[in-house]
Amino acid sequence: MQCPELSSLPSGLGCCTSLVDLTVRECPKVTSIPIGSLSTTLRYLSVSNPESLPILHGGFTSLRELQIKRCQSTQIDLRFCQILVSLEDLTISNCPNLETVPSLDKLTSLRRLEIYDCSRLTCLPGGLAMASPHVFTRLKYLRIGPFWNELDSFPALQVLPQLESLWIYGWPKLKSLPEQIQHLTSLTELGINEFEGVEAIPEWLGNLASLRSLYIWECKNLMYLPSVQAMQRLTKLDSLYISNCPLLSERCTVDSGPEWPKISHIPHIYVYN
Repeated sequence: MQCPELSSLPSGLGCCTSLVDLTVRECPKVTSIPIGSLSTTLRYLSVSNPESLPILHGGFTSLRELQIKRCQSTQIDLRFCQILVSLEDLTISNCPNLETVPSLDKLTSLRRLEIYDCSRLTCLPGGLAMASPHVFTRLKYLRIGPFWNELDSFPALQVLPQLESLWIYGWPKLKSLPEQIQHLTSLTELGINEFEGVEAIPEWLGNLASLRSLYIWECKNLMYLPSVQAMQRLTKLDSLYISNCPLLSERCTVDSGPEWPKISHIPHIYVYN
């Protein structure tokens, strides 16, 4: 890692048939990875230069996790990904210049997907966008956002009825949460982060009857939770975390805060300033 002058990897790397975990990050001059026999043994691959991703005809039969982090390119050629029929975990993060992510609709084995801190993205990739066919039937965990700061609304998100954990990140211009969240009735964990323009959590939060943990972080202008009736419909909610939300934190003061009656029944409440 962090070898800016390194231009190539050893050709013998592809013969290391016991290697299962490979990370090649912050080596901008490395434009190819000598895969060789690794195509049948490698389970984890992490890169920052997407040009180094191999394009293979046979595919990786063992690869389960792929990370693309700190990429400086405006686009990522994911033809490599389309043949990863066994890929379960994909992360694309901290890519400040990335403008689009090609369709992911071939990755039908995904169980965990993270696309975050890519602040020039303007739309969701195929497979996640609302108009896409529902192909992520195994996806359980999704971390998504923020997008381009000039967008007035969060891109329409595909309804994934089997999703269990959602972490969603906003930006100052947004005034509301994506309404599609209310249809994710299998959610057991929800994180709402950095929605600075949102002042109230909508009533439809009460539809998430399976919710066990709710995290609300860095929503500086948030003041209101849903009504007492909506919050009490969350009968499985066991833990509430509120961090760096100064207005909401004050209103959730034990016994005296106006929002306290809405949450007093929750077994575990953690408020951090």
